[in-house]
Amino acid sequence: RVVARTRELEAEVVERTRAEAALRQSEELFRTLSEAAPIGIYRSDINGNASYINRRLLEMMGLQLEDALGKGWQTAVHPQDRDALLRARETATQRLEDFHPTYRFLTPEGVERWVEVVAKPILAEGGRLDSYIGVIQDVTERRNAEERLREQTTYLNTLLEGCPIAIVAEDQDGRIQKSNRAFRELFGYSQDEMEGKSIDELLSGEDERADARSITQSVLSGQIVQEVAQRRHKSGVQIDVEVYGVPLVIDGVVRGQIALYQNISERLQAQRAVRESEERFRTLSAVAPVGIALLDNSGKVSYVNEHYLKMTGLTAEEAIQDG
Repeated sequence: RVVARTRELEAEVVERTRAEAALRQSEELFRTLSEAAPIGIYRSDINGNASYINRRLLEMMGLQLEDALGKGWQTAVHPQDRDALLRARETATQRLEDFHPTYRFLTPEGVERWVEVVAKPILAEGGRLDSYIGVIQDVTERRNAEERLREQTTYLNTLLEGCPIAIVAEDQDGRIQKSNRAFRELFGYSQDEMEGKSIDELLSGEDERADARSITQSVLSGQIVQEVAQRRHKSGVQIDVEVYGVPLVIDGVVRGQIALYQNISERLQAQRAVRESEERFRTLSAVAPVGIALLDNSGKVSYVNEHYLKMTGLTAEEAIQDG
């Protein structure tokens, strides 16, 4: 029995030695990988005391290892974010939940870095929380890019909404994606009413559909188009417009079109009124019993009627040329 027990103990020692070696190898592999990782990696106990911090995370915080271990890492958290971070961590610890906040580091040199954390709870036997292991990624450039994009988007939206020219954007599948206030007011549609519709479907009836589709096809082929046309208001009233179609090009590929509409109804009406007035004047002057001549600002004759020619014996060309 003694011999048997001795063999059992020897076997246990061998197994324990093998397990300890495997553990050391696993820990060494973890440290090697984490030290080479381009992201921050840490391990902390349930009270937030860091027992391991890799090189990349120390660089993000601007701290030395001895200053960051324990609760030293908290000094690197931006003062405006620190309380909220610790509260969120305490809540996750109590619930045994993953922990993934976004906050800022502020280095001793004053460099501000935005970071995102994904931390997982490590459970001991019986489901008791043992520690947290987490990865931290520097997202400063992404945040700055997002902020620049928000600023540009706000600028463009403000410019778009304030523009007096009606503007609408359509994707390559023929669906309206965006319009400005001038467009909605000109044609009487709300943004919801335009959803899922194409520009041609919305603004052209059967009589104008072929012309509208021709413009769309030209724009989607990469051409910039300018035409005078008629488009239909929601009420059915025809509106005289000057249409500008511009291809929406992304990465060298046409992804849709932007259409601009300027209401020229008043301009065309004024032009028609001028032509009609000129025609009435010519009709009346032709039958007038007196000679009539019109001079421009420089004193040059621009028009004479028939009675004037009879009175002077000149031809129209002579009268206009010689005055």
